[in-house]
Amino acid sequence: MTHRALPIGLLVLFVNASATGGQSSGSPTRDPRALALATTSLQALAGPTTLSNLMLQAMATYTAGSDLETGTATLEAFGDVASNVTLNLSSGRRQEIRNGPAGQWSGPDSVVHPMAVHNCWTDAAWFSPAFVLAEIANDASIAVAYVGVVTHDGITLQQIRFWRVALSQTMAAGPLIQALSAEDLYFDATGLPVALDFNTHADDDLNINIAVEIQYANYQRTAGVLAPTLIHKLLNNSPLLDFSVTAVAVNTNLSPSDFTVTAQPL
Repeated sequence: MTHRALPIGLLVLFVNASATGGQSSGSPTRDPRALALATTSLQALAGPTTLSNLMLQAMATYTAGSDLETGTATLEAFGDVASNVTLNLSSGRRQEIRNGPAGQWSGPDSVVHPMAVHNCWTDAAWFSPAFVLAEIANDASIAVAYVGVVTHDGITLQQIRFWRVALSQTMAAGPLIQALSAEDLYFDATGLPVALDFNTHADDDLNINIAVEIQYANYQRTAGVLAPTLIHKLLNNSPLLDFSVTAVAVNTNLSPSDFTVTAQPL
């Protein structure tokens, strides 16, 4: 399979945006109402705790067409842009590691495959609404807008939309980066996140959008933070992953080496 080349400078823009705050000639729009909602929700989840890393242990169900597997999972987040999701299933181990503009995945055959750079713009820690909210609240390179009160999956929710702004929005890559990094977060009446929507894409065609939704439910306070104990990941509106969280650990001895990506980016 041949892989479509990224626009010139897209990888460099990712690194610069993450490292320097991504300021362009016009600062990112940060809607006060959206920021207030995100900040209040983060306070409800984390309280006074500043999150540096997180580990979830869970029972897992993996569905891919007619393939249904069960087992255990470890989901780890480190900082704003690194994650490590490991599934130990009946067919073997599956793993996905994200670290900034790079990522890799492997299946039961243990062969490591690189992730396309254009699939590394959305939140690495998609399984942790607290980390998603922390990025929105604290990263000045994230633009955020209040969409309003909407009906989502038949439920009345509040919605915000956020995306990353690269160093120069005058470059042709600017609108592309906005589209690749755009995410929608939905809150229930109590202000807790219940769904996160974004698009992933074919490795060889960043113009093909594949809808992803993360659903959060059954929040419980553990290790000083309020975290969802039921997490569902849908791909094109079909179940892909279901997690039932059994343990939560916050700010433990995870290190950057746990999130090393060895595969060369596509």
